[in-house]
Amino acid sequence: MFQSLGLRNHVWWPRIQFFAKAASIAIFIGYALIPIAIYMRVVGADYAKEKIGELNKPALVESAAPAGKETK
Repeated sequence: MFQSLGLRNHVWWPRIQFFAKAASIAIFIGYALIPIAIYMRVVGADYAKEKIGELNKPALVESAAPAGKETK
């Protein structure tokens, strides 16, 4: 693409390479921050606390027999 636009010469090529490297590093850091933030509980801490609370609740036992063919 850059060659078709006439930008692949000694003036523009170092700038294009720098931008490509900077963009690839920024994308890598952005994707790496997601699992790091979850692991460090920056994101999702309220969800984890809610699920832990649900696991600690005693299970409700129904006293009535289930309706169906097996109850005959």
